[in-house]
Amino acid sequence: MDDSQFRHVLEFFSLSWKGCRRVRKGVKRRLARYLQDQGFRGMEPFLASLEKDPERREEVEILLSVAISRFFRDLNLWQAIEEFVFPALIAGNTQKIRVWSAGCARGEEAYTLKILWEQARQRVGRIPGLELWATDFNPEYLARAQEGVYSAGSLREIPIEIRSKYLLPLPRQRRQAMQDSRHPQRRGPGWAAVKGCVLQLQPRLRVLQVQRPGASCRPTAGSCPTPCP
Repeated sequence: MDDSQFRHVLEFFSLSWKGCRRVRKGVKRRLARYLQDQGFRGMEPFLASLEKDPERREEVEILLSVAISRFFRDLNLWQAIEEFVFPALIAGNTQKIRVWSAGCARGEEAYTLKILWEQARQRVGRIPGLELWATDFNPEYLARAQEGVYSAGSLREIPIEIRSKYLLPLPRQRRQAMQDSRHPQRRGPGWAAVKGCVLQLQPRLRVLQVQRPGASCRPTAGSCPTPCP
C-alpha cells in the first residue's frame, strides 16, 4: 500500500494525514495484510465495501489505531499541569474533579495524571476527589489499560522515585501467563513477549473508569464527566 492509497483510507474516516504520517508504516502494513486476507485487489472495491458494511468499518478503524505512548510523555506539559493547572483546580474547590482522557490507548497518560494527582494530595493534604475516565475505540488497548502492566518502553521517562513508589515488579508466574494468553502460538521457555523491566501499577492506582466511546458511561456511582462521543 502506497501513501496515496493510505490517504484515501484516512479521508474515508476523516483522519488527518499530518497526525498519521509519522506512524504510517506500521498502520499501512496492517491494512495491506487485511486487504490481502479479505481478497481485495484494489482500493475502489475496498472503499465501496466500507461504505456498505458497518462491521468492516469498525474492523478497519481499529486497524488504524495507534498506541504510541508512555508515562510522562512530553514532560514539559506534565510539569506545567502539576505547577499551574493543579493548584488552580485545587484552590478553594471542594467538588470532585472530573477528567476525561479521550483516545487513551493503553492508559499511560491517564495513569500519569493519576500519579501526579496522588503526589499533589500527599503534598497538600486535603484536596478534591478525582474521577478519571479513559476511552478508546480499540478494545485491545482498553484491556491493556485495565491490566495496568507496562514494559520498559512505556516507563523510561518516569522519575526513579515515582517508579519505585507507584509501580511493582510483575511476578514471574503472572508475566508468563500473560505472555501465553496474548501470544498462544509462541509459548515456550525461549519466548519472551515483553523484554526488559515489566512493572504493574499499585492496585489503588488502577481504579480507572475505562470505556469504548459510545458505550454507556455511567459507573455504579456518579456519571461520565462529559457525554461520550
